[in-house]
Formats: sequence, structure tokens, C-alpha cells
Amino acid sequence: MSSSCPLPKPDVLKSISDFLDWEPTFVGYLDFNNLGEAIRRPRNVQPSTTKTGFTETENEDEADEEDGEDHDEEDNEDKQLPTFTPVNRAVDNKAKAIILHFISPEIRELVPRDKTAYDIWETLKSYWRGQNEGSRFDLQHDYHTIRMRPNESLQTYFSRGNCLYKLFKSAGGHVNETDHALILLAGLTPAYDTRKEIIKITYHNSKTLKAEDVLVTLLSKEGQMKRENEHKDDSALGSWHNKTNGYNGSSPSHYV
Repeated sequence: MSSSCPLPKPDVLKSISDFLDWEPTFVGYLDFNNLGEAIRRPRNVQPSTTKTGFTETENEDEADEEDGEDHDEEDNEDKQLPTFTPVNRAVDNKAKAIILHFISPEIRELVPRDKTAYDIWETLKSYWRGQNEGSRFDLQHDYHTIRMRPNESLQTYFSRGNCLYKLFKSAGGHVNETDHALILLAGLTPAYDTRKEIIKITYHNSKTLKAEDVLVTLLSKEGQMKRENEHKDDSALGSWHNKTNGYNGSSPSHYV
């Protein structure tokens, strides 16, 4: 630690739109704990500056000739790029843990938690840049007009909708759990119309609705439709077999 007096902890980042205001305080907190290096360069990439702080260039040989002498072996060793040691991995892991701790669960779902602190930080910045470049409008359109695709399972549809919901909220969009559930209900195929009406009646009585509860209710309907389709397939196959057996029975010599 840099001091015995702790620096005030940053707030949790709840929306990507707040990243620019949140960043200085958070970076200051990392620097105070000697972890700021982890978000400024990749863990496995050597820095571009030399040990003395000067950037190596293609003209270094010319500079040496102007000096009239070559650097000795010790000077070269001093100017070699520093190699990474196990402590850098420890620094990276600590910084990564702190980043994940100070971002909301919704944003945490969007970052590559199996990557380095640098990768996570770059992902956060890219989401913020994207939000400022109009992605929030695109997300809002995609989210509010989501529709269940032909032959798409309920699990896949709701997973897709939940992902858009998290992205939209992380970009600064405002929508509560009940509105989210109603948006997903509106995007269902007509096959679920009867079940949708039942769910809406429940909503009007309770005034609250959650997507996961809606999914559980609808899964029984999906299972029923699958069984009905399987029954139709079995009936069609049985009818075909009956016709085939009748034809063979009336004209056995045809196949002799």
C-alpha cells in the first residue's frame, strides 16, 4: 500500500454511461494500491520504453556513431526492456478482482472475466465509446422490437432477450423487471396467445412480473405443443404404414 491512510473507495459502476465520471476515482484507487499498471498495458506485452524512460527508435545506431563510441555491455543491459515476473501476474489478478468488485452485476456479465485486467478495462471503455456513438439507440430499438424467431425455443428466446436487457441497461437505458417481462411477452408467437392472456391477468392482479416466472409458466405450454406435434407425426406415420400394408396385402405378387 502507498500509505497507511486508506483512499476512499469508488462507487460501484451501475451504468456504462457513467464510466467517464467514475473512471478518475477508480483509477486513482488502483494507483493508490500500486495496481494501476495492470490496466495501462497487457500483462504479456513488454512496454515500449526503456529502463531509462526513453523510447527505443531505429535511429539509436546513428546516435551512437555521433557519440563516437559504442555502448558497453552494461549500458545495453541497463537499456534492455524489463521482463515480466510472477509478481505482475499477481498484480493483474488483484486489479482484475477489484474491477469486477466495483462494477454492477449487469455490467459484469458483459466483460470477459477469463481475461486480464487490461482486457476487462478495454472492454469497459469500448462499451462506453459505443454508447456515445449511438449504440444505445440501436440497442433500444433491438430490445423493444424483439420477436421470437420461427422454431426458436423459449429458453433461447428469453436468453436473447435477457442479454439485450442487460446491454440496454448498461448503456444507460431505463427499464424495470416488470416492463422487461412484458416486452418479452409481446414478442412471443401467436401459439402462446392463450397463455399470454393468463399471465397478463396475473400481472394486473399483482402488478409485478418477472421474466423468469413468465418463462416457467410458458415452458409447460411449449412442452404441450411438442407432445402434440409428436402425436401428429406418429399418426401420420401410422396412416402411411396402414396404406402401405393394405397395398401390399392386396397385391403381394407385385413385389415377388
